[in-house]
Amino acid sequence: MLLMVLSGAVGTWMGLHLLKRISNQHFTLIFNWLLTLLAIQLVWQALA
Repeated sequence: MLLMVLSGAVGTWMGLHLLKRISNQHFTLIFNWLLTLLAIQLVWQALA
């Protein structure tokens, strides 16, 4: 349980620092690509 809380805090900290370094346009592009890849993976798993 402690590791879950710690990993959530570290992930939030890393995400905030990443958002400060990249523009909104780049973030949107990366986010859309990640969502697309996750959707492809879900479809692939459903067909397997």
